[in-house]
Amino acid sequence: RSLAERYEYIFGEEVNKGGKNVDNKNVLTNLFRAIDVKNFGATFAEAGNNIAITGAVQIGQGFNFYSEHQAFDQPILSPFRDATEKKGKKDGNEDEKQEAKNSTIGTKILSNEAHYFFPFTVNPKAYDNYAEMGVTEGYLQEDYQKLKEALLCASTAFDTNSKAGCDNEFAIFVETEEDCYLPNLDGYILFEKGEEKNCITLDCGDILNDMGDKIKKVEVYFNPYHTEIKHTIQNAKVYHIVTRKEV
Repeated sequence: RSLAERYEYIFGEEVNKGGKNVDNKNVLTNLFRAIDVKNFGATFAEAGNNIAITGAVQIGQGFNFYSEHQAFDQPILSPFRDATEKKGKKDGNEDEKQEAKNSTIGTKILSNEAHYFFPFTVNPKAYDNYAEMGVTEGYLQEDYQKLKEALLCASTAFDTNSKAGCDNEFAIFVETEEDCYLPNLDGYILFEKGEEKNCITLDCGDILNDMGDKIKKVEVYFNPYHTEIKHTIQNAKVYHIVTRKEV
């Protein structure tokens, strides 16, 4: 579907009616009804409705913190042979039709082991201007809870052939006062491969502790069966990332 067709499919109304553009305010209202737009924003480039929404949620570039990983690639074969006729040469130099075999349709890149950490920020005030326009109620607590649940289980739930065995193993959520600046915390995380359990060390304890009352809540999630957590964060609550029970 085109962008306009997708809009019409989801919201049940046309972007353009009789050659006239639908009111931008109505389009904005519909877009904010979609949970992915509510979190991550959108670019809606249709004639007369050129809209760009900067998302309240921004996820940074993730990096593999496990330095000893090995990457390799595998060819992906088509399950069907190529039906195109191909000609070859017989010993007598006569043309001969040759049936093509399965062709390669791509390559998948795999790793024997990797541990990616992604920084992210949530700015609930990002939609204040849109709330004043009446197209949304703003970024609500329930929107944040849906995001939080997705961040804690998305990798585990995405169980495809190439993603099998990928699990969410760690997360930290730091809620602050509105006027508080907090740097990305992925630069304060250390990962160490262990024989029995891996170790994740959080070196952001001093920063968070020194910020005092500006830090409202800190929650750490991990899987204690194969990972241990080291930190000095005051009043941090630690949970099992699978059961969500406090450890």
